[in-house]
Amino acid sequence: MRKIELATWESVPNRVDNLRRSLEIIYDVKLESYSHSVPVDRLFPTEDFLENDKLALVFMKTVSEGYDVPIIAVEKGTDYFVLDGHHRSFICIKLRKKTIKARVMKFPQKSAYREVSKTSFEDVPKIGRAHV
Repeated sequence: MRKIELATWESVPNRVDNLRRSLEIIYDVKLESYSHSVPVDRLFPTEDFLENDKLALVFMKTVSEGYDVPIIAVEKGTDYFVLDGHHRSFICIKLRKKTIKARVMKFPQKSAYREVSKTSFEDVPKIGRAHV
């Protein structure tokens, strides 16, 4: 069985910094980031699949231990595109939560995150094991 590493409260600032720096280099802009409770009905995935074993672990930790580490998302208009925390987002949606804690990155006016299709988390394939 593979070891699944989940994000922690302690790892979120570093993850945000790394993602923000990457996006700033790619888009040649400065991004602002802030904490926000994001409506789950405005969340859209950027990953191609979710892993069943990781979903099970996130579900178990959420229900039994109150696991609620913030996701990381990019704001685009009234939508939020998940960069880190797809499994946490999916579980929150399944638990019918209205919002999820997030660290949100926002592009300056007149620049925007790439066009991403608004796929439902329900439509993201769930696979039995990680692709190698």
